[in-house]
Amino acid sequence: MAFVGIDAIVYGATDMAQARRLFLDWGLRKVEDKRSGLVFATELGPEVVVRPDGAPGLRPKIAETCQFREVIFGVSSRAHLAQLKRELSRDRELLVDADGTLHCTDDSGVNIGLRVWRHGREKKLGVTQWNGPGNRPRVNRVGPRSEEHTS
Repeated sequence: MAFVGIDAIVYGATDMAQARRLFLDWGLRKVEDKRSGLVFATELGPEVVVRPDGAPGLRPKIAETCQFREVIFGVSSRAHLAQLKRELSRDRELLVDADGTLHCTDDSGVNIGLRVWRHGREKKLGVTQWNGPGNRPRVNRVGPRSEEHTS
């Protein structure tokens, strides 16, 4: 199977205003802000989705005190998704969204989803040079810093 990465993490929330503040303060970009829920994107594209408690289609809690609802993995192709659907349907109930996303519960009780990866490939970034014990690649050069914290 060609798993690409985590496509989305889904949470429920009893206080949507607090959830909005949390993920904006965390530095995520808001993509959608509707009564039906919030969607935030990471720098690479995968999303954090927050739906109000009791929203239609929101997967059940895995524990009473936990608002995590589901992790959705991206796979590389429709063929891989179809193969996973065949394999998983042998021993568990599958729900399929209109967009083809598969939903089920894994053997440990965690709600998982699978869909064709919707985001671009990870951008190759330069390596940040940090000095540490036995490793000093940044000699006689100022270390990187956030412009936000230099004033």
